[in-house]
Amino acid sequence: VRCVQETGINAEYMGTQYLMGQEGSNFDKSVIMSNLRQAKARIQIHRGKLLNTIHKKLNDVKTDIESGNEGMALIHVETLINDERMVPCFDILSMLCEQVLERIPLLMKSGRTVPPDMFVTMQTLAYSAHRSNIDELVRVRGQMEMMYGSQFVNASETDLNNVNETIRENINLIMPDMGWKLYRLTEIAKKEGLAYSPSEIHKPKLEKYMIDHGLMVRPPPPPPIQSAPNPQYPYGGPPPPGNWPAPPPYPYQPGPPYNYGNPPPPPYNYDAPPGPAPNYGPPPSNYGPPPPQNYGPPPPQNYGPPPQNYGPPPPQNYGPPPPAQNYGPPPAQNYGPPPQNYGPPPSAESHYKAPGAYPPSNPAQAPNAAPPMNYGAPPPGYGMPPPEQKKDIHPPEAKAADPALDDMEARLALLKKM
Repeated sequence: VRCVQETGINAEYMGTQYLMGQEGSNFDKSVIMSNLRQAKARIQIHRGKLLNTIHKKLNDVKTDIESGNEGMALIHVETLINDERMVPCFDILSMLCEQVLERIPLLMKSGRTVPPDMFVTMQTLAYSAHRSNIDELVRVRGQMEMMYGSQFVNASETDLNNVNETIRENINLIMPDMGWKLYRLTEIAKKEGLAYSPSEIHKPKLEKYMIDHGLMVRPPPPPPIQSAPNPQYPYGGPPPPGNWPAPPPYPYQPGPPYNYGNPPPPPYNYDAPPGPAPNYGPPPSNYGPPPPQNYGPPPPQNYGPPPQNYGPPPPQNYGPPPPAQNYGPPPAQNYGPPPQNYGPPPSAESHYKAPGAYPPSNPAQAPNAAPPMNYGAPPPGYGMPPPEQKKDIHPPEAKAADPALDDMEARLALLKKM
């Protein structure tokens, strides 16, 4: 702690609670050295890719300027500015990794106390681990947490005074303002020899950015407008208030005479009518009261009560209703018993002969006649009537009264009688 105070590095911040780790043991020397070497190589790879991206963006910006597409050029310049800010960050991180590699023996001897000249280096590496997309630096941050404790590593996120200034200002992505983008666009056009001038709506923003950053001197205010010299004021200015000279007479020049034909008569200047003037005398001063307006009472309006007895309505006698429609009982429907003997089925021998067995009755039609089909022997029972199904036409009450109704013969006799 005394060494820290002598060097003048934020002694309060670097108290014993940050100098001494509270968890784990000393970091592994071989692991941290291997991660630092891999981090340097990874940084160089990222730096080379970033330079290629910058070169491509510059070509895109030049193409946009040549085509007059200012809006697309501003979009590409915004990405270009963020990429250009990352190049010095990679250079500094590579240098800090090399510094830690050279100081590993000193760090091993110091135990859990951070050397004063390495405090900013360790804080910067811890701050940049997750912002640079370098996995090896994340593992280096883990080794530092094992050695100096999580409080020391997390302090790089809250107190940025101990982080390298260039890393602190450039490693995070930003949204550059319009003046910055216009100034960078103007620089690229000037370097490439392209004719570019910002649009009228963007010129004030570019001038304000250049004045704020000392890139252009603020133009002096315009001089006051002075009037032309007047011989009446030999000293260059008007007399004091209250002592003004009289103005010269106005040189009025009358216009040409009015000569457009017969002019109209002047208004209100008509000749008097011939004859003596009429004398109407003075108007009366008292006209007297108006005559009485007595029209008498209004005529009586007595129309009498309206009649309310209209007599009985006329009779509505349409005669007796039409006679009932008696059509009589319906005719009996006695169709007789169905036949139960349909005769023998047709001979199979006459219907199922071999094709070509029938001689043609008409030789002229023989070529067009279709040959008979032979389907073989008919199935058993073919051509027989279906078995008779007995239907019960009497309700249960009638069968209970007359048991003879259950007999089929009795039922047929009853039907014949009906």
